[in-house]
Amino acid sequence: MPVTMCDLGRVELFKDLQHPIWNLGRMYELMLGQQYCDLRIKFNGEICDVHCVVMAGSSDYFKLNVDGNSADIKEIEIQNVDSDAMKKLIEFCYTGTIDIRENTAKSIISAAYLLQLNSVVEACCKFLEPSINSSNCVDVLELGKMYCPNLVKAGLKYAQINFEEVVLSENFVKLDAQTITDLLKSELNVLSEMAVLSCVKKWHAHDPSQRTRHLGSIFEFVKLPLLPPQVLLDEVKPMCGLEAHCEGFVTEAIQWRILPSRKNQLKSFRTEPRKPLSTILVIGSWTTAGSPYVEFYDFVKKEWSTVLKFKFERRHFSAVLFDEKLLLIGGLINSSYTYMVESFDLKTGILMPMTPLQTSRGYAATVVLGNSVYIIGGRDIAGPLDTVERWNSETGSWTYVTPMSTVRYGCGASTMGNEIFVVGGFNTNAIGTTEAFCPGIGKWRQCASMHAKRMWPGVASVGGYLYAIGGRDNNTHTALKYSSVERYDPNLDKWSFVANISSLRYGVAAGVLRGNLVVVGGATDSDALNDVEEYDSEANQWKSLAPLKIGRKVSNIISIPLNLVKKINPGKHIT
Repeated sequence: MPVTMCDLGRVELFKDLQHPIWNLGRMYELMLGQQYCDLRIKFNGEICDVHCVVMAGSSDYFKLNVDGNSADIKEIEIQNVDSDAMKKLIEFCYTGTIDIRENTAKSIISAAYLLQLNSVVEACCKFLEPSINSSNCVDVLELGKMYCPNLVKAGLKYAQINFEEVVLSENFVKLDAQTITDLLKSELNVLSEMAVLSCVKKWHAHDPSQRTRHLGSIFEFVKLPLLPPQVLLDEVKPMCGLEAHCEGFVTEAIQWRILPSRKNQLKSFRTEPRKPLSTILVIGSWTTAGSPYVEFYDFVKKEWSTVLKFKFERRHFSAVLFDEKLLLIGGLINSSYTYMVESFDLKTGILMPMTPLQTSRGYAATVVLGNSVYIIGGRDIAGPLDTVERWNSETGSWTYVTPMSTVRYGCGASTMGNEIFVVGGFNTNAIGTTEAFCPGIGKWRQCASMHAKRMWPGVASVGGYLYAIGGRDNNTHTALKYSSVERYDPNLDKWSFVANISSLRYGVAAGVLRGNLVVVGGATDSDALNDVEEYDSEANQWKSLAPLKIGRKVSNIISIPLNLVKKINPGKHIT
């Protein structure tokens, strides 16, 4: 009688997951021992005997070249490959592993692309991305064009952020016209359009006879109207020669500069200044331990770095960036309120005294508007202040402007349009009111009050709205702390709640990073926090960023061009 499946009883499928690995490993041993090899690969005068089935199974290149070949020992000769790369890739076909290094990645990519080992090409490209620097960026771009589009994107992104350093590299002039055009049409991280012109001049001077014909398409993305007329006539026009397309952009730029009445007709993306990438600095704290340290956020590495340490025991001061200098204003030295104002030149590393305040003060709010710095409220030894002082950059002196309607310290301030908005704070109680100052008419006006009275809120403006974040409801250790966030719409004169930050805290610093609201530090009780959060207004949610190196509360947050961070000269002011 025939046996059926039912008669066999229990059935089990066994699968040895290690078998393919062991099998290829065994084939690798056989290859090293030159046993059962049936494919001979020749390159650069060298010979490798391997197993046809392994190579054809790993690479379409080998499969294509051995199909239909019935010889017992098949032969393939490969031209123009690096010998070491070739040996590594043959081993990869057996082991699935390959050693990639900065000095070998280029030759491995080239050989792997030829052999159609796409996973190796991709692995090499990913390996190279974090290694891009100003010296090798051009080589990486050229390599990416041949083998890996993602590497081109990474190279262009690096060049956009580090434009001036890449232009200084020796091989920058090797770039083709299309790559130069792609680079210039992107959001370049430059402080001046003269840096862009210098790039074009250097590239063009390398081979004028062949490159002049490309200047029309290149100058389309140079903001020539932002350059002085003398530069246009003496430097740009001679480069263009008889190239009509190029000459048209020069004419447009000159008209923009000398014919104000035509600016509306001539307005284009070329007349709009570039927006250099910016990041944030954080300085100061409630405590003397954290107050002297200056940290900046590196959004490429996604971490904070300490760039300065001032040698003072000063806290509760205000800090702003003005004309590439950090202005350190007021505060407390030991336990005494100070009039002191100092200027730290970020490029020279020199700390200089400036004209002192008219009123000693700490715990004040400070903003920059136009060519002036305003320090608002705060307190001195006598108590909270309503006075406001304005520093005039032309005279270098501090003068009083119209005082606020309310004495307050521990408030927040920010600018929107041509007005200064002051929010919250404390006098004898926490304050929920908002005031706006218009320097043009020298008057304050009352705005809608917040839903909550907030002392030590974080205050910043972005996207046409004013935000007040966290804070507490009085000046005692038992005060109610807030995680709530309110947003003010100046068109409606109305505050409304948006998503809360992750924890109850006061003394947060608020600013703008990459066009988004960001808050740093603060405190729940007495300990300063190092938490950092970024607000996504479209999703109405907060996400965490890398924490500060030092916990801070009641600190200053300053937006600063990334190029300026790179040029910081700490002088004697570094750990």
